[in-house]
Formats: sequence, C-alpha cells, structure tokens
Amino acid sequence: MSEFLSWLIAGVLPGLCVSAAAWAASGFYTRLSSRRRWRLKTPSEVSICLSVSLPVDTGAYLRPATGIGQAKALAIIAPSLVKAWRSIDVQNVFFSDDLPGQYYEADLILIGGPKTNAVTARALEELGMSLGVTQKESQIITDKQIFEGYTDPNSVESNIVQTDYGLIVRTQNPFQKSRRLIIISGSHTYGTVGAARFIVEDKSMMKNASEVAVIVETRVERGHALRPQQVWSSHGS
Repeated sequence: MSEFLSWLIAGVLPGLCVSAAAWAASGFYTRLSSRRRWRLKTPSEVSICLSVSLPVDTGAYLRPATGIGQAKALAIIAPSLVKAWRSIDVQNVFFSDDLPGQYYEADLILIGGPKTNAVTARALEELGMSLGVTQKESQIITDKQIFEGYTDPNSVESNIVQTDYGLIVRTQNPFQKSRRLIIISGSHTYGTVGAARFIVEDKSMMKNASEVAVIVETRVERGHALRPQQVWSSHGS
C-alpha cells in the first residue's frame, strides 16, 4: 500500500466520515424541528388558504387578489414547510372564497383574519374559546384583554399602523379531528407577517404542546414588520 493511500485512510477518510455524519445529523435535526413546528398529519394533502381582497378589474376579467401581508406570510412559511417535508406541495394554495368543501377535511393552513378569510372565520367559530382566544374583525380577544393594532397619534404618519398584533393557532382541525389546523392571522396585515415570522423563527413553537395559541406584538417601520414578541399564549393538550 502506498504512503499516500495509507495517509488517506488513516488521516483524511475518518475526518470526511465525521463531517458527513455531522452534516446528515444536522439535516435530520432541521427536518425534525420543522416538522414539530408544524405537526401536520398528512402534509401531502395540506391546503393553504389565503384571505381575499377586492378583485382587480383588468378590463378583460376580475383578477382575484390578496393582501401584501398574506403574500409575505406565505413567502415566509414556504421554506420552513419544504424543509420539513421535501415533497410537500406549497403551491396548493386557494383563496378562501374558492376552497372546495372536501379540503376542509385536510390539514389546513389559514393565512389572514376572519374579516377577509371566510375559512378562518368558520374555523374560529367552530373553535370558540377552546384555547382561550378568538378574533373578531381586527380585534384579537382573550378572556382578559383585547389586542388591536394601532397608530401613534404623535407621529407625522398617524394614519399608518405603528404596532400590530398577530395570532397563531395550532390545533386539531375542527372539521376533521384527525387533521391539523394552523391559523396565521393579524389584527392588520403587518400582524399576519409577524405571526408568520414567529411560527418559523421562535424555538418555543417546537417545544409547546400540540394545541397552542400565541399572540405576538410587532412594531412596524416603513411597512416592515419587525421581529415579533410573544405577549400571550395558551396551551392545550
């Protein structure tokens, strides 16, 4: 055996094996963490449902539209879902007015509040206060407090939201108990972005119970939702 081959076997290959094992372990941990974050039952059948804004008249037809917060939220969560399940179809997206009835029984990810997302409104109606929180219009309501995005009256941009609130719910799908429901909502559009950021960035979402509701607060700077902070939470089973 040549000296080079002996050196390769004794010196380089063990290091490469250790590096490969560490890389594989890191990838497995990332995938497992992402799956625990979402806890979907049948990810291959997941349906993502977006709020509906006023349609745009193109002159030829009415083009359906959604809010910028919902679009940003979808862009934020998609990489996390793909990390968890490489085969997941994150293009399985519907507007809330167009979600076929049979998809109510799938794993559901609802983006946007009850004011503009009819499926979110129905889901919250079914859940009631089972997790200690609900949302009506732009108000996120617990048994002790109401959270609603607001403007700063002392700011020169007093008509611009300065602080917003987001709601995350992860629980059983009330339309099909064997599936999961994720709600990513906001008092206003920036709160929806803050909620999406929290669910993919905050490690506590992996550790919390399977049934969880979280309210987050996010400051808004020039149309950008800053890193959200948890202000309320409730854990189920």
